Amino acid sequence: MSHQKRAVVDPPDSRGLREVRVDGVTVGRAWSLRELRRLLNRSGFPERTEPAVNPAVSWHGGGPDIWPDRPLGRRATLVLLVAGLLGSAALLVDIGLPDVFEALTFAGRIMGWMFIVGGFLLAVAAAAAFDHWSKRVFKYSGAVALAGVIVALVVCSLLLALWLQEKEYFPYCLSYLSLWVWSLWATWRVCREKPWQGIRHPRRFALGVTASALVAAMNLAYSGIYQPATVLERRHYEVAFGTPYASPDKRILYVPITVTLENTGTVPFWMLASVVTVLGVSSKSRPNEESIQDWREGRGESQLYAGSPTAKLVYWGSLSDPGGWFNPGTAS
Repeated sequence: MSHQKRAVVDPPDSRGLREVRVDGVTVGRAWSLRELRRLLNRSGFPERTEPAVNPAVSWHGGGPDIWPDRPLGRRATLVLLVAGLLGSAALLVDIGLPDVFEALTFAGRIMGWMFIVGGFLLAVAAAAAFDHWSKRVFKYSGAVALAGVIVALVVCSLLLALWLQEKEYFPYCLSYLSLWVWSLWATWRVCREKPWQGIRHPRRFALGVTASALVAAMNLAYSGIYQPATVLERRHYEVAFGTPYASPDKRILYVPITVTLENTGTVPFWMLASVVTVLGVSSKSRPNEESIQDWREGRGESQLYAGSPTAKLVYWGSLSDPGGWFNPGTAS
C-alpha cells in the first residue's frame, strides 16, 4: 500500500506568500491557489487534486480563500525597478565604452573600465531586485538591490549636476532626468522593505554601499575635471558685410565680406580643412506681374517681380591654413 502524502499550508507572510510543506519537507511557497496546485502536483499529488477540498491538505492561519497578495502592484514595482536598474546599467556602459579604447590617458581608460564594471554591478542588482520581489530565493537579494539603487541615485544625480553646468540640450539629458526621478522613487521603495534587517553585519554592508557610491562620485568628478575627454570644442562663425563700392566704370558693385572663425570653447582644436564659398545670385525682372496671386512660394516682397534666379560662383577659398591650431579665444 502506497504512502498517502500530506501537505500543510502555512499562514501568509507579510507579502502574502504561504509556505507549503509536504510530509514535513518545504517544497516551496505560493501566491495563490493556482500556484499551490502546481506545487502539489510536482510533489507527487494527483494532477486533478483540488487543495481546497482535499482532506490531505491542512490549512494553518487561514483557509483556501486567504491569499492577500496584490499581484498588480507587486509586478508593477518589479518591472519599474528592473527596468530602471537595467537602464542605468546601459547608461554607465555607454559612457564608459568610449574611454575604454579612446581615452587620452591611462587613467581615463581605467575610469572607462570602472564605468563598465559599474554597469555590470547594476545589472546584477536588477537580477537581485527581480528575486526580491518574487520568491526571494537568494537571502541577500534585497540588500543587493538597495546597493544598486543607491549607486544609481548617486550616478544620476552627478550626471544631472554636470549637465546643469552647461545647460545645453542633447538627447542624453532626458535619460539623466528620467533616471534621476526613478532613482529617488526606487531608493524610497526599496528602503521601505528594510532589506538590511536580515544581514549579519549591517555596518559592513552600509560601509560597502557608501564606498560604492563614493567610487561612482569620484568617477564622475574625474569626468568633470578632465575636460579634454568630456568637453566638446565650440566654434563660432561670423560673416560681416562691409560698405559696398562701385568699380571706376560703374558697371560692377563690390561688397566686401569678412568671414571669421573663433574658438569660443574651453579646449583647443585643430582645423583640418575649411572652405569658403560665395555665390552671386541674379534674376531678371518681370514687370508684367499685377497681383499678389503671382507671388511665388517662398519669395519675399522684394522678389515679387523677379524671374527665376541664377547662381554664379564669385569666390572659393580656404578660411585658414590646413591643420591650423586654435586655442580658446583664437580667431581667424
